[in-house]
Amino acid sequence: MKPVVLFVDDNENILQGLRRNLRSARNEWDLLFAAGGAEALKTMDGTRVDVVVSDIRMPGMDGVALLTEASKKHGHAVRIVLSGQCEDKDVAQLLEVSHQYMAKPMDTDALVAAIKPILSARDTLQDQELKSFLTGVSSLPSLPLLYAEISAALRADHPSTQTVEQLLLRDISLVAKIFQILNSSYFGSGGDINTVSYVWESLGVERLKALFTEGRIAAPPDKSLENDPFITGLWRFSLMTARIARLIAKAENLPQKSCDKAWVAGLLHAIGAVALYEYRRKKSGTPECADLLDAAKPADSYVDAGMFLSTLWGLPQDIRHIIRWHAEPLRADDSCGACDKSILAIVHAARAYAMAKTYPPATEKEYLRGDFLETAGYAAREADWRAIADRI
Repeated sequence: MKPVVLFVDDNENILQGLRRNLRSARNEWDLLFAAGGAEALKTMDGTRVDVVVSDIRMPGMDGVALLTEASKKHGHAVRIVLSGQCEDKDVAQLLEVSHQYMAKPMDTDALVAAIKPILSARDTLQDQELKSFLTGVSSLPSLPLLYAEISAALRADHPSTQTVEQLLLRDISLVAKIFQILNSSYFGSGGDINTVSYVWESLGVERLKALFTEGRIAAPPDKSLENDPFITGLWRFSLMTARIARLIAKAENLPQKSCDKAWVAGLLHAIGAVALYEYRRKKSGTPECADLLDAAKPADSYVDAGMFLSTLWGLPQDIRHIIRWHAEPLRADDSCGACDKSILAIVHAARAYAMAKTYPPATEKEYLRGDFLETAGYAAREADWRAIADRI
């Protein structure tokens, strides 16, 4: 059965244009069109819709109301905003009820290019409840103590950019959410914001402070996670991977932006484990964690969950590439032709070193693919890389 994609706009000319320009997509998708929110919701009540793409400013039931109802009644559906009129303050709110924001005038090729990988990543998951959970989640938990430190730093009379940045760069969930916002079409990024410097260029401290204090980018702190051994260990492991990756990138004399990218990719490479943990916790209350960092699970691994969530949120393609292939780099496809292979090699090695340090008796040899480092041209550098990790 082909996926069903529903387009919603009160302007009939726009709907007609979509019908014409998306004609070739009918080979892969069943396309439906609705002239307004009420009609769209009625369609969704009668047909299982996989993706809904909606304008925001419509008479009667507007896009926010439609997508809010859709998230409650049809939580499995991917929700994309398509709008030419949006106030600065509304972007984060829109991303609470939708997964991605795309600006008008619309490039139908870009729209198809956004939807295709979401559906492809979703199809790698077999657990239907997990698919619905990941589609419905708007933010992931942070460590309570770290959340409190970030909150205090942002609420200061004169927030220090350096202090805030250092704290943010320790939080997996917040970094992912911030890059979801930054990579929306609202900021005109073209999906290429993957380094922290852009946070200040595009958002600024005051806007970031407003987003944080209004609860737009972070889930409320959950005290029960404060001493949770899996979550605290996962944060420590991810942070160590990020630190080692950036130090190796610096040792290789990579540009500063590449060093920053290595940190972000290292921090986010196991974001799927955060999502899987939260899914199991919501489902059972006491999740089983023994297999959560097993990338070789035959189905629904943290890699699969991370790939779907990062694609759903529109994170940069090269970061998604590392999330997908960091554990099995030799199998990496060529879907990200512009991706920097050196960053994949660095994060792959950094993860192996961090795993041995964080989860003994794991050893780096269990996770490090020397044959890949050979292929990537870094086999001769591996001893130096290990020495860098040993100093941490």
